[in-house]
Parts: sequence; C-alpha cells; structure tokens
Amino acid sequence: MGRLGALRRRFTEGRTGAPKRSIAALASLSLVAGLLTTGAVVAVGDAPEAAAATSPSQQWVTNVSAVTGTGAQTARTLTFASGITATETTTSLSGACSPFGTGATIAGVSAFLEPDPPAAARAANANCAGPTTGSNSRTSSVEFSKPVIAPVIHAANLDASRLTLSGAGISLTQLAKNNAMEVSGNILNATLQQALNAGCAGNDGSNPNGACGSFRLTSSAPISAFGLENSTIGSTLSGGGENDSWNYTLSYPTAPLTKEFSPASITAGETSQLTFTI
Repeated sequence: MGRLGALRRRFTEGRTGAPKRSIAALASLSLVAGLLTTGAVVAVGDAPEAAAATSPSQQWVTNVSAVTGTGAQTARTLTFASGITATETTTSLSGACSPFGTGATIAGVSAFLEPDPPAAARAANANCAGPTTGSNSRTSSVEFSKPVIAPVIHAANLDASRLTLSGAGISLTQLAKNNAMEVSGNILNATLQQALNAGCAGNDGSNPNGACGSFRLTSSAPISAFGLENSTIGSTLSGGGENDSWNYTLSYPTAPLTKEFSPASITAGETSQLTFTI
C-alpha cells in the first residue's frame, strides 16, 4: 500500500492557489496483481466559472513593499498572509501618475468593503494628477506568484481618477460599494469627482467624494495576472481637488479541504474512489 500512500500525497499536495467552492476531484484507482494504476484522470466538475461566493475565510495582503524604480520602471510586491505574492509592475506611463508608500492601513472603510478587512490588512497607495498637468495615466500588470481563484480587489478613496481592470476573460462581480462608486463594465469610478476628503463618502452625503468598494475578478480559470489603468484623461475638474490619491488591496477566498476513500480499503482487482470536497 506504499504506492497508494504516495499517490494520496500527490493528490493532496499538488494543489496550488486558492480553492474553488463546490469542487469534487475524483480519481478511480485500480489495484491489479499488486500494481496500483490510475483508472481515470482527475476530473473537476460542477463549476463552470472560477467564481465563488464570499468565503467565511479570506487571505489578505498584509505587507506592501517599498516601490522600486522610477517613472515607467516602477514595481512593488503585495504579500498575502499565506506567502503568495502579487507583483505590480508599471507597463506604461503618461504624465504624473505613480505608486508610493509602503502600505497603508484600511481602517475606517469596512462599511463599503466585503468581507471586512482584518486589522493586519495593508493597501497599496497610488496617485494621479489632474488635467492641470496634462493627460495622465499609468498602466500596470499585477502578477500572482501562484494562480488564484476568485481574487477580490478592494478600492478606497477613488474620486478624481478612474481605475480600469483588464485581463483575458476577466470580468468584475460587485460585492459591496458606496453610492459614490460608479461602475461601468470594468471601470471603477467612471464619473470623476473632486478629491475633497480622505476615506469613503457616506451614502448620506457626508465626507464626499471618495468611492469605495469590493469587486471579485471572475474568470473561467484561475487567475495568474490582471491589468490596472489609473487615469484622469478627459477630466474637466478644476479649481482644486483635481489630483487623486487612493489605495487598493487584494484578498482571495479559502476553504477547508476534506478527502475520503470509498471504500476505505480495497483488495487486489477492486476499485476505490478518492474524493476531494471544498
């Protein structure tokens, strides 16, 4: 049965990234003349998209590195508590938009984020100048160290700039937001407003105009990378408040894994089924 134990380890230890809800991985194992062989490939069923309902447990970014490089060669790394990283690298730059800082707390904005961020969560800061300095935009790629299922981007204090998410086959699913966050397709804060205060605008009109919200990146496959574009192009704001400073963080759902052989033991020539449930 040593070969069986080795195969069990391959199935349990070969998983990478975050798990998908309601996935059953089935493997038929045949023991013939004392030799263990795989009678069927591992089949993943019952989940057409790599999206999941909000999990009771999330891995959050808990560290944001200092920005390295300048101009269009900047980069920084966001590290989850699990050790998985998301490296954001600037790919194009027009005008005065840039990442900055080494990670901000996101306390005080949880009313418009889903799920609530833990105290240890940290966010990546960015700014983008308004029309008084010309057409300004920064495009960056965010690459995970391992593919992630259903990551969530949490944006806070967008007002005088917009944020566009991109990626092959990626769409956004809204989890939570305030009224100030206007969404158009994959564009967050589609209509620009003057930057007047820090934090999130209240739905009662208080503390205008910061747009905040949480959005799941939905795809038919685990996500290895996605794109961001922060821009004030087309802004007509003037008289102050046309420059925007904002931040974002990331999380992804986790879930317990259970596994079971049925039947629990087999003899030569019989078949056992190994089931993983998430």
